[in-house]
Amino acid sequence: MTKEEVEKLENRLDEFYEKFNKNVIEEEFKSRHQFTKPNINTTLLNSTANKLFRNYSYYNKNSNFANNEMCCRYLNYWLNEQKIRCISTSDNVDSNYFYDKIQYVCSDIYEYYGNTGKKCDINIKKYSEYVWKIRRKIDDLCYIKEQLGGSAKISKNRKICSSFNKYLYKTLKYIFNEITSTNRETLEPNDFKIEGACSENNLGDILTEVECANDSESDNVPKECKPQQEASLTADHEAHTIYKECKKIDCDENECTCRSFHIVLTMFLTVLGSFLLCVFLYTFTPFGSLLNKLKMRKSKIRHEVDEEQTQVLSEHTSDYDYKNPLNMQYLMPYNSLRE
Repeated sequence: MTKEEVEKLENRLDEFYEKFNKNVIEEEFKSRHQFTKPNINTTLLNSTANKLFRNYSYYNKNSNFANNEMCCRYLNYWLNEQKIRCISTSDNVDSNYFYDKIQYVCSDIYEYYGNTGKKCDINIKKYSEYVWKIRRKIDDLCYIKEQLGGSAKISKNRKICSSFNKYLYKTLKYIFNEITSTNRETLEPNDFKIEGACSENNLGDILTEVECANDSESDNVPKECKPQQEASLTADHEAHTIYKECKKIDCDENECTCRSFHIVLTMFLTVLGSFLLCVFLYTFTPFGSLLNKLKMRKSKIRHEVDEEQTQVLSEHTSDYDYKNPLNMQYLMPYNSLRE
């Protein structure tokens, strides 16, 4: 898992969310709700109503992308952002009118879909647009962290850990920019309380940097990989897991043999080069002369020491014989009496 894989997860979330905004082309949804009122432009309201009806089906069909609770939250993020757009751009469409019509659509949705899939409670809340955007960013962060296996697993792989922390910093920067650019008095204690993994109790952990392991503790490369194999990390989007595997290096027999030969040749040339360098230094530089002088001096000193030791030993032997003449008296000839 690299930076590119983290970006893939991020892009996958964006693509999932943007599908809510696609134009309705299904005939059964296209004109299902057409609200009209004198002196009111209901074009955007009608578009939102029909998209909501279609998106509820889309929410159920994509429950394998993430858990149902998260998909339901994203559907509500989209609806509340649409409410803000509709009220701010449509003449004479206030929050009460919008809420009444959406409630009508919700009743139609629950009746039409019945027990198909898991029910999503559609809620319209009085949050500002930037609060919805921040809530979605936090949910994105939770999703990616969950897909990577949580803090404990992320910390064991330096590449994954580094990529995730960079994404975390980018998310925090976005959140801080949104908060500092808005009147803080509009914030409420529960504005950023999200159910599940992003609950209020876990929010501190979600927004905390993951401490990456040392290289010796890293799981970047599977230990079981054999020669002619390389390790890779793969994201299984269907199973919502990331696993390691060893893949054979793409090379034919001749190419792989050639690589092994190059390794042996490189080692041989390194040893040969070191030997030739020593010969060159000894022959053509003062280093060799210095070694020769030291060697000759050592030999001369050893020769002088040997001569001195020989002379001392010789003198010692002569003195011993001179100082003990009585030894000669014991050298008497022996004549046998039998003769």
